Amino acid sequence: MKIKLLIICFLIANNSFSQKLGVFYNSDFYQYKFNDVVLNGYPTEHHYKNKQNYSIGMSFELNKNLDYLGKLSYSKKGYKLKYKFSTLTPDPVPLPDFCKIQANYIDVSIGIGKPVIKHNDINLIPHIFFTTSFLFYSCSKMTNTAGEESILNGDGYCLTPQNLEKFLYNTSIDLKFEYTLNKHISIFIQPAMSYYLIKIEKDVIKQNPWAWHIGGGITLKLKKKENES
Repeated sequence: MKIKLLIICFLIANNSFSQKLGVFYNSDFYQYKFNDVVLNGYPTEHHYKNKQNYSIGMSFELNKNLDYLGKLSYSKKGYKLKYKFSTLTPDPVPLPDFCKIQANYIDVSIGIGKPVIKHNDINLIPHIFFTTSFLFYSCSKMTNTAGEESILNGDGYCLTPQNLEKFLYNTSIDLKFEYTLNKHISIFIQPAMSYYLIKIEKDVIKQNPWAWHIGGGITLKLKKKENES
């Protein structure tokens, strides 16, 4: 259903619209919060370590009185778990030290916005989006206190790939600062905030409703409005 809506946005283009094709890159910051767990009788805490996440993609934009947008992007939503064990004496066996979880998704977004400031070559445009994300690739890699790394397939020490949600849904708002270089090309920066309707993972993560994004890109005007000079 969401993909059909996106296709409709593409098909409603006609001569009364200005069409733009864009590419963008975002740095993404997810606000993950984790549950404490007990492994082999030892209480342990999961500490979130900031892992570089990003999204890169392209957009198709139809401009009239409103901006209608469709976006397709590849995004990394992974995280790193740092383990802290509550043991009274050192364990001679190497314990898990940290684990890296890769969670790569394909995001399909549809959105609408309206310019609030248009002055010379500068536009300020807020948007609201709805996004569906499809899990594309996942992998867990654990490093123990001896520095040994292994790819995990469900040994209990790390989040396993099958616990990740295959479909995610979020709504977001952004504020696009656009500067027109010439009649064909413009550049922009675009801070944004997202709210996730479901958790990315079912067991280890307590909640992850909010995410923050900052990025930018370039747009190429494909067609002018008929009344544009």
